[in-house]
Amino acid sequence: LYGLRLLVFTLSRLRHPGFAGRRAGTAAAHGALPAPIKVLLWLQTATLFTFQALTTYALARGEVGLTPVVSVGAALMVVGLVVEAVADRQKQAAKHADAQAWVSTGVFARSRHPNYAAEIVVQTGLVVCAVGSALATGSWGWAFAGLVLSPVYIVLLMLSATTGAELAKQAKYGDDPAYQDYVARSGALLPRRG
Repeated sequence: LYGLRLLVFTLSRLRHPGFAGRRAGTAAAHGALPAPIKVLLWLQTATLFTFQALTTYALARGEVGLTPVVSVGAALMVVGLVVEAVADRQKQAAKHADAQAWVSTGVFARSRHPNYAAEIVVQTGLVVCAVGSALATGSWGWAFAGLVLSPVYIVLLMLSATTGAELAKQAKYGDDPAYQDYVARSGALLPRRG
């Protein structure tokens, strides 16, 4: 479900004219990368997603039942996926309406990056599932380290992306008093009461 949601979002985003500038920038950056770096990035991504799949694989093989800890992790993942999908859909709809404006409606009303926050919830759920798996099997070795390494990396990536997006938005909209008001009444990741 995670991969399918990400694929649908990415394809939809690639087709939208509001993201033409970002697509052009990505294409230029991709063209400037030497082939060995592209191969290393592909290997890193493949390794990352392999680690992501390990917990699910362990559950599917029947090594771990649906324990309370695994159930909590799975619930976190579902909540994160739903919020992330809603945030992505709302952002795309807002960008269809005005590609140059910041998004401040729906789940973006109180959180400037609810999609990143939701991704962190998904990854936290994956770590909780990994802990539940390790508790059930008694396996806390290299496999457990692998199960936790990938989600922790993605959480750090989301925190970094939040910082970068905050700086970019401040540079683009920082002089607008309406944007400053929005920043004052919203949290970067966690929702803030107005």
